[in-house]
Amino acid sequence: MKNHTSISSMTRSGASKIKKKMLSKMTLVLGCLFFILCSLLYAWNFEVAYSSRIYPGISIASIPIGGLTQQEALEKLNQNLDVFLEKNAVFKVNNIEKTIPLQPLSSDPDIPGTELLVIDRLSTVQHALTIGREASLQEAIANKMAALLFGKTIDVELIVENDALTNILSSEFKDVIVPSKNAVFTYSTSEKKVTIIEEVRGRDLDYSKAAQNVEQQVKKLALTSITLSLQEKKPDVTKRHLELLVPAAENLIARAPLTFGVSEKKWKVHAKELAAWITTDISSALPALAFDQAAIELYLTKTIADDVRREPENPKFEIREGKLFITSRGKNGNALNVNQSVQLIMAALDTPAREPIQLAMQELSSPLITEQADSTYELLADAVTDFKGSPTNRKKNIAHGMGKMNGVIVLPDEEFSLIKLLGPIDESSGFLPELVIKGKETKPEFGGGLCQVSTTLFRGVAQAGLPVLERRNHSYRVSYYEPPIGFDATIYFPKPDFRFMNDTKGPVLIQAGVSGTKARVQLWGTKDERRVEIDEPIITNVRKPGPAKMIETDTLKPGEKKCIEKPHAGADAYLERRVYYPDGTMKKDGFKSHYVVWPEICLIGKETAPPATPANQTLEEPVSSGQEQLEPPLSQEIPLQQQPLVQ
Repeated sequence: MKNHTSISSMTRSGASKIKKKMLSKMTLVLGCLFFILCSLLYAWNFEVAYSSRIYPGISIASIPIGGLTQQEALEKLNQNLDVFLEKNAVFKVNNIEKTIPLQPLSSDPDIPGTELLVIDRLSTVQHALTIGREASLQEAIANKMAALLFGKTIDVELIVENDALTNILSSEFKDVIVPSKNAVFTYSTSEKKVTIIEEVRGRDLDYSKAAQNVEQQVKKLALTSITLSLQEKKPDVTKRHLELLVPAAENLIARAPLTFGVSEKKWKVHAKELAAWITTDISSALPALAFDQAAIELYLTKTIADDVRREPENPKFEIREGKLFITSRGKNGNALNVNQSVQLIMAALDTPAREPIQLAMQELSSPLITEQADSTYELLADAVTDFKGSPTNRKKNIAHGMGKMNGVIVLPDEEFSLIKLLGPIDESSGFLPELVIKGKETKPEFGGGLCQVSTTLFRGVAQAGLPVLERRNHSYRVSYYEPPIGFDATIYFPKPDFRFMNDTKGPVLIQAGVSGTKARVQLWGTKDERRVEIDEPIITNVRKPGPAKMIETDTLKPGEKKCIEKPHAGADAYLERRVYYPDGTMKKDGFKSHYVVWPEICLIGKETAPPATPANQTLEEPVSSGQEQLEPPLSQEIPLQQQPLVQ
């Protein structure tokens, strides 16, 4: 009986232990399930909360943007970048130190400052938004956790404009740069023989390394001084290359004078000019005579090209009963084909023939397309802007630019480039300069007024519902183009450009002109019943300008102060456009603009004279002009006369 009781007690004790173990395991399992459930719930809530937001812990350079939407992050990046880009980069060479603004701005809104940096603000923010959203689930979780626990920093996406940086640095440090010069032939008319001017060894800055340093610093929004290195520049052609070629050069020059012809017109090139065209081919194993194509091209451009050019005649139009009719086809013109003429000259110099060298011509097409000469057109868009208060040269440039655009026909599926149409913006194209403050200098620049042309065209294209392929807003807000904010387009040769496409089934004719202080662009074509809506702009990120910017100048008396530019607030603007097509489809696009803060600009006369120039140094001739020309158009707030935004 006693044994039986003992066994029963042991059985109950074992059962109790097993039960406790089972309860413990069940509790653990339930706890794990609860933890997993809570984790999943937290993860789900986390993903919902950040479905359209950047994950926590992510920064752009030193700017924390975790938890922000794409638009909020873009605005914060813009605010910080605008402040950062007001700084100067410091460059050093030996004991010389120069400060260069990261964002050089021009006092003329039509002439942009030198663009050193091209920053892709939107792509930078979009990159931040993709972190933790990678295609691989494992990678996405790892990146989210790493950002949350340790932080994740990405660089600002940008490129450095190497050509612009090279131009600025070479100008600032011109005293330490020695250009290399090739050895060249020269002809003595008194001694009637060929001699050689020896080569010159040079030295120059390592511009590539400088661009890399700038890029690395700006990507991280952290500036330190940059020490530039100098490198030797060896000339390509030396006296040794030319010495064995003197007899051959003398034989060739003995053929002078050479005669060039275009139709009945003739020009002569004499021995001294011809000698400057002769060089050597350093790529060949043995020395041989060659020709300097750039020198021949310069001669043709300066001496012959303008003399033989005949401009095409524009077509003529008339409006009858609300429709435009083309009444004259116009005529093609012609011009010297410089590149082909250079090749003809070099080929002739390689032969003993002495006949006149006939130069090549090329046809300049009339803007009128012959096949459309009898077509009629309907009005697609009518855009007007006001340039009241503009200086004289700006007014003339607007009229000249409008005249170049007037009568141009854009065929179906054809792309139109305003820069391509206008060509080089300089005196050779008929444009006039304006005095402009760029960086620390006041100097004449071409292009004032052409943004009035591009802005007016842009508004017409937008109203007509045509696809805009390339458009950039001005760096800062311009009173000529407001209201509304964000409906402007800037151009400057060779970039930025304004481009659009004709996606209608018929040609689009541009009619452009000036009446008083109004610039007007009309687009004529075949209506396809598309309907266009353009919203009023959404304005965000408005920022007030800081203190005035003082620029020393030699155009005023020492200590004299003259404020030439009013301050402009910075802002972001967005205009949405919707184009409704006859087939029921709708395309939506928008025009985004980011305007930096533009402070008041004042000139102040230098208190002290510049240091004396060393005897062996030649300074460039300073630009002199009347002070009245320094008054820029932006000093007046002019309301814009414009067409309704909704067509």
